[in-house]
Amino acid sequence: MPDGSQIVIAAMRLRASSPEAWDQFLTAIREFSARIAMEMIKCPPENLQRAQGMAQMASDLTSTLIEAPKLYEKMQAARKAS
Repeated sequence: MPDGSQIVIAAMRLRASSPEAWDQFLTAIREFSARIAMEMIKCPPENLQRAQGMAQMASDLTSTLIEAPKLYEKMQAARKAS
């Protein structure tokens, strides 16, 4: 799995600069991920593999963003420990 540290850092900068915008962004990304999953369910069989890949990526990105505060804390703790 690719390193998402740059996404986590950018997410925490957005959250720090505008908590309201951060909350709105998380809501939008959750809705987007849900729509992608629904499209996968409804897609024709010949497009299923591509749709599954898109749904997995949307889900992974959403999870990373939701978990960003915890991931950032872990990154900071690891940095301090080294």
